[in-house]
Amino acid sequence: MPRKLSYLGRFLSPVNSLNVLNKINTSMDTNISTHNHNGSIKPVIFYNGRFHFVEEDTAAKFHFDTDYALFQIYNLKGTKHDIIEAITDVAGPAGSISFLNDFERTFSRCSDHRIELRAGSSIEINDPAKLKVKIKFSNKSHVDVVEGLRTSTSIAELTLNGFADWVPLDSTSYECIIQSSETSHDNSITKSESESRHTILRALSDNIDPVLLDVVIDDLLDDFESGAFRKLFPGPIVRVDRGINEVVMTVVLTRGRYPFDEDMGKIFIEILNALIQDRKIEKKFDKHIYDSFFLLVVRILNLIRDLVHLNETYEDFHSPGVCPLFANSIKFMKVKYIESLTDLEKALIDIGFDNFEDRLQELTMMIREVDRCVETAYGNLQADVEKWKKRRSMANFSYFLSILIAIALPSIYHYYRQTEYVPFGPITSILGCVLGFFCAFWHGWSRNSYDKAISSHRKAIPIHSSTTQSLDSLERWLNRISIVKRCKIPMNYNELKGRKAILSYLFDELVSSVAELRLSICLEDELRRYR
Repeated sequence: MPRKLSYLGRFLSPVNSLNVLNKINTSMDTNISTHNHNGSIKPVIFYNGRFHFVEEDTAAKFHFDTDYALFQIYNLKGTKHDIIEAITDVAGPAGSISFLNDFERTFSRCSDHRIELRAGSSIEINDPAKLKVKIKFSNKSHVDVVEGLRTSTSIAELTLNGFADWVPLDSTSYECIIQSSETSHDNSITKSESESRHTILRALSDNIDPVLLDVVIDDLLDDFESGAFRKLFPGPIVRVDRGINEVVMTVVLTRGRYPFDEDMGKIFIEILNALIQDRKIEKKFDKHIYDSFFLLVVRILNLIRDLVHLNETYEDFHSPGVCPLFANSIKFMKVKYIESLTDLEKALIDIGFDNFEDRLQELTMMIREVDRCVETAYGNLQADVEKWKKRRSMANFSYFLSILIAIALPSIYHYYRQTEYVPFGPITSILGCVLGFFCAFWHGWSRNSYDKAISSHRKAIPIHSSTTQSLDSLERWLNRISIVKRCKIPMNYNELKGRKAILSYLFDELVSSVAELRLSICLEDELRRYR
């Protein structure tokens, strides 16, 4: 891929002052409001050659009785048993400690109503130099636990750089470490405060440009980290001194734009790290083979993003009608349904990749089925919008007609009572006026209901188009991999065993997204009968 991308501008040079970090977060929040982007600032940590997604601490958000701390530990010198003993001294019983692998989801989808359709197995990629640990605790504050880990001599002896080798992966632990870390000051700011306020931060749910990502990975492997950060994460770069052996933790800032940014951020960061590792190994092999695998991963990832976004949009649909009983019904009906996976979906989440060609064939068949389903749903969506436009016009006409009748009846009665002939009495006039205003209220509600329905369904139209493009792009690339011999992707070399883990993880996420969208579309079709 060509490397002809210009820099995206100059940004903050290394800054380690907590006051500056707070000012950056404040100015970035102002920037998000200025550009009508809802959501919060989300940090991504770069340490030991890897990116780390800092997830939202749901336990702190919902005030659960049991809190948790999530860490990625590097440069281990001790065993798992040693780690359990050291953590137990600080946080509590050994049963509260669990060890995770890289490709394990540590949180559920953001909304409570979501159905978890995943059926995949965990994938172990053993690396003796690093370990991901989740610590659950109660009867202690999060600050006390993190401070206890920081000052514990037992924890310090487990890794080369003590607690500085513990990278926080949950937001509360991250904030505790930021507040307790030593800070140094660098006054050389290469981007003015005015410019930084107008920086557009990357959302982790944004579609991925494969050309940009290819250049970023090359920059990282060539030790040009600052250039890679500027391209992939435009915005401030903050370096936090952990206070031990001059260990520095680099933080880049992103923003949350959609409710599913949390979920997609986790997937994107895991796949980004996996692609960086794969590039290191693939340099020994053919560049065409690497491009085949790289583009397959990126296009699947973009498709997952579009499917999740489309499903989120379907759940926010407003159902029109003369009765509000079905409003937002997809969101509430999903909890009552148990969705089974299709045979193709079950085959894809099977992690056996001994015959990769069969997996590609199954993936191609599923993509074609999804494409037909999305195309049919898109046609139904447009038909519904056009139908509701006509009904809205009728409701609008009835609304004004009802108001006219409600005003006309008392006026007619008042006019004719001056003469000897009165066509109807005062009670009839009053009842007609009340009935007219009631009909006006009813038709006005109906008109607004159709307005909301049209608006909510129109939001799905551009997402449908993006999803269709992602499906077409992936299908074309799958056909190329199947036909062109030099694009065949090796999977069975021992050095490339990580590829099976990446694709298994992506297939699992893709099946989950497809199944949820299929359920949303089925429920929308079912509700169409009652409209």
